Amino acid sequence: MSESSIETGKVIFWSLRQKFVDSDDDIPEDAQQVMYYSLAIGHHVGMIDCLKTELECPLDGYQAWVNALPEGEARRKLQGLITFGEINIDSTHTNMLALALDDFAKDSDSPYQAWSATLIQLLGEIEQEPAIYLIVKRQPMSDVARQTQPSFSMETESSTENLLLSENPSPVQNLMLAVGNSMMGDDGAGPMLFDLMQQTPIDGWVAINGGSSPESVSHQVRALKPQRLLIVDAADIGLAPGEIRVIDPDDIAEMFIMSTHNLPLNFLIDQLKADVGEIIFLGIQPDLVGFYMPMNDKVIAAVEQVYQALPTWEGLGGFRLFEGE
Repeated sequence: MSESSIETGKVIFWSLRQKFVDSDDDIPEDAQQVMYYSLAIGHHVGMIDCLKTELECPLDGYQAWVNALPEGEARRKLQGLITFGEINIDSTHTNMLALALDDFAKDSDSPYQAWSATLIQLLGEIEQEPAIYLIVKRQPMSDVARQTQPSFSMETESSTENLLLSENPSPVQNLMLAVGNSMMGDDGAGPMLFDLMQQTPIDGWVAINGGSSPESVSHQVRALKPQRLLIVDAADIGLAPGEIRVIDPDDIAEMFIMSTHNLPLNFLIDQLKADVGEIIFLGIQPDLVGFYMPMNDKVIAAVEQVYQALPTWEGLGGFRLFEGE
């Protein structure tokens, strides 16, 4: 959609927040995930009204805000609202968005200072409680008076959604599953590869972003029944930043690999073996993993190297097998 064709309306950011389920009792993390998911589904079917409006801005102002951002992952993410009408922002997007908005938030003369500062604050809250997420929806002027709240949806801009919405999705040849947290510096390597594949798709490849909870999308992987599943993640295997290695899935459980995930990857891989012909785990050595940290240039280059290898991928894709070096 071109800027000139944008209809009059507004953009609303909603959040599912901790305050809706405040309790004096400590709730285990796994139970929190189930609780938040249940609330979201409850909202979707109209039985629970649990979303709070956090930020509103005119649609044309939102587009100008996005256009003012530098080219990159953050701008493409927020532009998805204009293209698809609704986006979700979760813990896999927080770091790239916070970094991109930082200059606006610190500039008192910027017309986008208040919006940027508010969104960065919300991103920080998501980082503290990954079960929280934002829903951002475009409302045409004809809908504004109705104040329609959004339906619960998974990431709407993913090209994989069309396949998954099919009644009997056809098996795919190659599937890349990105794992990692974009808010945590170099741990965003996998999600960065996902974004590259969304921006410029590769023939014969489908991509899914599993974020910090790849087990939550295992049903999507099973539905697509890929002949080859490539899992890409940051892996602290004691090499120089940006080094790339293929790690035997059978060895993952016995290795100490840095992980920001809810479950060890070997559990996920074991679950998928029955539905996937071949599983390859590709690890990229990180440098710094920390909240609001930029990605190391060598890690970025490694992600781009993996992206370039995908069109002609055979065997291990030209990458070395990790042998405890």
